[in-house]
Amino acid sequence: MRKPTVNQFEDKPRAASGLNRRTLLKFAGASLALIVSPVGMAAGSLLAVRVWPAEEYTRITLEGNSQLSFSHMLVKDPDRLVVDLEGI
Repeated sequence: MRKPTVNQFEDKPRAASGLNRRTLLKFAGASLALIVSPVGMAAGSLLAVRVWPAEEYTRITLEGNSQLSFSHMLVKDPDRLVVDLEGI
């Protein structure tokens, strides 16, 4: 007896904030790319970026060699979270 096929690539419903795991992982990848580029090595520097994906949310932790000052905003089309690290 054959099992019904399931589309593995369907996006799960978005949370109320409009962000999903894929969007947050794209942000984490872009942040990691900035860390290893010469542009990412300005005044202060990031020591680590950690990503913990869960079913309901994704947690991203940025660790620096000094206190990090930042601002953040939500941007649409596509929905994404932007974190601006001041002095990095």
